[in-house]
Amino acid sequence: MLNPIGKRRRKSILVRTLMALGPLAIVAAIILAPSALPTAHANGIDGCAPSPASACVVQTRTAQANFSGVSGTTCPLHTDASVVATRTVQHPGDTVSDELNVLIIESDCNGLVEHAHNTDFTGTIRFAGVTTATVRGAATMVDTISGASFTTTIDLTWQGSGTTMSGSSTSQTTVGNVIITTNDRISTRFASVSGALTNADGFNLASLSVLAFHASLNSDTTVTTVTPNT
Repeated sequence: MLNPIGKRRRKSILVRTLMALGPLAIVAAIILAPSALPTAHANGIDGCAPSPASACVVQTRTAQANFSGVSGTTCPLHTDASVVATRTVQHPGDTVSDELNVLIIESDCNGLVEHAHNTDFTGTIRFAGVTTATVRGAATMVDTISGASFTTTIDLTWQGSGTTMSGSSTSQTTVGNVIITTNDRISTRFASVSGALTNADGFNLASLSVLAFHASLNSDTTVTTVTPNT
């Protein structure tokens, strides 16, 4: 069972925001706003501790998609569903951590009808760079409006399309008698996504439209090294 909530959520929110703004915004953010990316600390990144003998390498891959649709005419029901799947591999140690966030929101002319998020995930998350990704499994969803819970079935495949946009950022921090250098390399590619994501009624939310720029594959590699401050 995987933890659906984690520190990497801020990065997935950043990715979704940049995707909505378009390709140029992504590259500009990478170059001009390195503070939005992981930063170096004395104890490394996300618990990875670099040393003069060993660099700390953290590779994070993310697949995200937003589905949206409207049904009915008298009191239209607006449905929005988002999925963010993340796999992080940390070296040394080859530690692998998977994370899945699912959010389903429904509203009609009377206001918010459903606001459900997952509390767990049982299944698999797989990536092949920014070419393909798959998420297969099930998650328990809790509706904060009604308090009800249900199980969503997830079987989604992302297929990268178009140009891969890349950028990098380098920063240095002096801590005591050492210099910590962090190099970030990020690649982003728009994608198509297909498969299944069910709601409480068993309806396939993945059959709804994917908004422009709202499906992507992302790869972020952070390398942290330590050198003496002479």
